[in-house]
Amino acid sequence: MERKLRFLEAQIRKENHVIVDNTWHEEVDVMSHGEINEVEQKLIDKERDIISMNDSDQQLKKNFLELNEWEHVLGKTDEFFEGGISDAAVQEIEGQTVGETDAGIPLRTEKEPMGHVVGVINTEKVNAFERIIWRVCRRTAFVRHSEIAELLEHPETGEPLKESVFIVFYNGERLRNIIDKVCEGFKAKQYNQCPKTSTERNTALQQVHTNIHDMRMVMAQTREHRMKVLNDVAANHRRWLKQVRIHKSIYHTLNTFTFDGIGKFFVAECWVPLNDVNDVRTALETGVSKFGGSVKPVLNVVHTADTPPTYNRTNKFTSVFQGIVDSYGVASYLELNPAPYTIITFPFLFSIMFGDLGHGILMFLCGLYLVLREKNLEARQIRDEIFGMFFGGRYIIMLMGLFSIHAGLLYNDAFAKSFRIFGSSWAHLPYNGSEILSWQNETKEGGKEMEIHLNPLTAYDRTGGPYPFGMDPIWNLAEGNKLNFLNSMKMKLSVLTGIAQMGFGVALSYRNYKFFESPIEVYTVFIPQMVFLAAIFVYLCLQVIMKWLFFWVEPTQIFGQLYPGSHCAPSLLVGKLKCPDGMKQAKRFLEAQIRKENQVIVDNTWHEEVDVMSHGEINEVEQKLIDKERDIISMNDSDQQLKKNFLELNEWEHVLGKTDEFFEGGISDAAVQEIEGQTVGETDAGIPLRTEKEPMGHVVGVINTEKVNAFERIIWRVCRRTAFVRHSEIAELLEHPETGEPLKESVFIVFYNGERLRNIIDKVCEGFKAKQYNQCPKTSTERNTALQQVHTNIHDMRMVMAQTREHRMKVLNDVRIHKSIYHTLNTFTFDGIGKFFVAECWVPLNDVNDVRTALETGVSKFGGSVKPVLNVVHTADTPPTYNRTNKFTSVFQGIVDSYGVASYLELNPGN
Repeated sequence: MERKLRFLEAQIRKENHVIVDNTWHEEVDVMSHGEINEVEQKLIDKERDIISMNDSDQQLKKNFLELNEWEHVLGKTDEFFEGGISDAAVQEIEGQTVGETDAGIPLRTEKEPMGHVVGVINTEKVNAFERIIWRVCRRTAFVRHSEIAELLEHPETGEPLKESVFIVFYNGERLRNIIDKVCEGFKAKQYNQCPKTSTERNTALQQVHTNIHDMRMVMAQTREHRMKVLNDVAANHRRWLKQVRIHKSIYHTLNTFTFDGIGKFFVAECWVPLNDVNDVRTALETGVSKFGGSVKPVLNVVHTADTPPTYNRTNKFTSVFQGIVDSYGVASYLELNPAPYTIITFPFLFSIMFGDLGHGILMFLCGLYLVLREKNLEARQIRDEIFGMFFGGRYIIMLMGLFSIHAGLLYNDAFAKSFRIFGSSWAHLPYNGSEILSWQNETKEGGKEMEIHLNPLTAYDRTGGPYPFGMDPIWNLAEGNKLNFLNSMKMKLSVLTGIAQMGFGVALSYRNYKFFESPIEVYTVFIPQMVFLAAIFVYLCLQVIMKWLFFWVEPTQIFGQLYPGSHCAPSLLVGKLKCPDGMKQAKRFLEAQIRKENQVIVDNTWHEEVDVMSHGEINEVEQKLIDKERDIISMNDSDQQLKKNFLELNEWEHVLGKTDEFFEGGISDAAVQEIEGQTVGETDAGIPLRTEKEPMGHVVGVINTEKVNAFERIIWRVCRRTAFVRHSEIAELLEHPETGEPLKESVFIVFYNGERLRNIIDKVCEGFKAKQYNQCPKTSTERNTALQQVHTNIHDMRMVMAQTREHRMKVLNDVRIHKSIYHTLNTFTFDGIGKFFVAECWVPLNDVNDVRTALETGVSKFGGSVKPVLNVVHTADTPPTYNRTNKFTSVFQGIVDSYGVASYLELNPGN
């Protein structure tokens, strides 16, 4: 239903209609099940009507476009022929000689009269169309076009079309075929039914005008009907959408519930704030009484050792500040929430860094507008992402603007200009008027700007004390050091405020540690943080403040020295403190279930010494490998099917066993009593209850354990509580036939009455991908017999799969041995006469004799007449590094080599 409403909303907005939201903020009653079904039926009808109208409207627009094009084709063609274009075309084509054209394309003859093609093409393609026609026809075609002054409309996109009417005169069928292909390539429409005489064209034009008039009337009526349907939808859209979302939230909440032991009550566990427990209880009781329930809901407070989640109650003003804090991390339960403090600190710190009176006023007015118009803007449901971001932060924008106004007054800065409210304390200029006038003249004549430097000792009036409020406006005229002074001051103020805020945050952490009675956190976290903060940042802030306090216009001693020097800075050694986290809970260990009957093939011959086959034997092996490769490919194709059959056999085994347990527990009698106990008033009159003619049936199958609860709820709802469901989890982990991942499955059984319920259950099983085993025997004896047969089949299949793996491993071992031999031979080269293999390699001195013995043994074993030659070649090249390792030292050598391999003869740190 929500999808249908989204589709209808898109159609309404497509027609530039505004959906009026008169009920979005009003409290409405929840529709009953029958009323929501009526709304669903209305939406189905409306959607079907709109889709039908869209299809017919598009076809009407397409026909209307063709009629308009046909109208212009008739008019332009008549203009072409009245202007004598046919005679000009004949003269143009007959004027071409055989030498100028192509001998392969015959010119006009008496037997082949002149023909022409009329059509419509996009105006942007006209020039290219004419050039192509002129070239491919060897200048034996005559093309003219005329632009359509009226803008037509594309039937699908609604965009305007700029088209032109063209006429092409040609001679012969061969040229006609070429022109047709060019028109097809340029997507030009041909109108070959164009009359040849002027009288026929005028008659056809009058008929087209009539058809266009009729078509306009049909389109207007269709649009009027469409607008009527859309107006009806627009008037009720918000109300329907709200009801659909209410029901959607109800069912979403019900999906989090589970059945109790007897399957008649919904049970759920959740966290509820203590202040809202009575509200929740009242809401449950109100819902039960409103819908006529006979059983009162039960709300119990369960005491648990689990840590509750953090819940910070917010409103539309504080939510944006809470979101800023949560973006860095959510506080644990009962920890102090820093969000209320950021309401002041965040905009204040912003104003310190970006303080400007003018910008602050603009930002404040923008935020104030969004705040005052928030209800109207919310009702419009604007979905723009950028606007949503600004609208969500409207209160913080307003506060940042307000604080920026305050900071701008302190900085005496409005759009980079200052206000001269209290005058200036820099009043005593040490220059007279004649000196200043002479400097101005020198500046005009020489082009060099003269700067005036004010001496604070004589020019600044210290008798009046500090400036009354904010910054002295004369600093805005100080071109030489204005930025150095003002930016430095703003930066230092920002640092001081930021460090104060950081210290306040660390102090809040002490409040949390004290509340949770955690002295280890105080000693290992709070104190080191404060020491680090004070030793670096607080010391920096003190230096800035002292520089402001002890600055004088004359050189003097500071703390007993003219210049303190670098030795006055504190010498601190700040190290990393690794505090053992003893407050966290121990890690939970998950017990892994070992798969039963897991077959592992042990390769006992891989590390043994084996004889190498001869060349003839390896050729035989090659032929065998061709056969084996074909067999292995076939086995790979069937391996997935074998695993699938093996999975089905395991599932069938558990289905037989669990079904026997179900019936031995008297589940069938309980199902009959449960279903027969439902009355017509409690269920749905459209689904008949059990009768004598329709005996009780049941469905048995296997489903993923994670889907069991949802499967039971869906069966219970769609069958109107007239189906009885039970399940039992399979303890053994099965294996997925494709991915090899473990499967956790459960066996279910569903008792029902009537073929209608059986069809519904089959559809639910199909939706949840639950496998049904309908061939399950009805008696216990038959099930035991089938279970024994399944055990035999499983045993046989395990043997087949194990033999297949063993045979596969044996073949692959032979292939690996010969692969390594041929890989080594590929590193050799032929000598000059092409009868010997020659190779150069690095060999450790201790292994030279072993290599020589191995070569001689190989030659003697295979009957070679020429002994191998092993020469030691002296070279200036640096040998590679070879570190002899074993299974114990290899891992340490690997760690060292990951950082870099030592050069030859260098000391090996891997030892």
